[in-house]
Amino acid sequence: MDLPRVLTALAGDLLPIVTGLPLGSTLAESVHRLIDGRHRQAKDVLVEELRQGRAFVETIAEVDELAAIFLKYIRAAEEGTARLNLRLMAMTIRGMAHKRTLAASRFLYYAGFLATLTREEVIAIATLYKNEALEPDRISDSEARGPARVRTRDEFVPAVFPTERHLNSTFQAATRTGLVVGASGWGRLEYETTPLMEEVAALAPFRDALENEGGYL
Repeated sequence: MDLPRVLTALAGDLLPIVTGLPLGSTLAESVHRLIDGRHRQAKDVLVEELRQGRAFVETIAEVDELAAIFLKYIRAAEEGTARLNLRLMAMTIRGMAHKRTLAASRFLYYAGFLATLTREEVIAIATLYKNEALEPDRISDSEARGPARVRTRDEFVPAVFPTERHLNSTFQAATRTGLVVGASGWGRLEYETTPLMEEVAALAPFRDALENEGGYL
């Protein structure tokens, strides 16, 4: 079954249930308009991503997993999750479907931190990960951290981050997600991406998401 078609069918069945708000007052109608707009945006982003690759579901179990995933995704949209974050979540769904690893529990884990990332954090993490890739032994060789972070600093200070302190603060805040971690190196605290970032990036490349949502600036 083609995934965009399955998604459209699920949306028709589930969105009225998700909204669950009675009409009858100006406030309720305003809320409905707001939620409806967020639903449309979220669905458009997800369908756009799913149409970029061949993604199928072949069993009822996979459809059930997709339904649970879709509910979480739509809930995130209802709560005001930024479009960039929705893009990352949609890319994750596409990646899981392509790899035939659709599992609601795993997606809920990913979504828990993807929804909280600020744009600045996505930029910083994406660039650090790109620069680490230039060092083939970045995981085992602690000396790789320094050059990768220096390249990241030079690339975005002051173009994106006013000072190195702002960049450091962004990395420190992002450690809550488990995608980056602080480590001692070059006589100072350095940051490096984690195996979790590798796992997520294999599903949802951060740089691609940024390019789709207005670039780095």
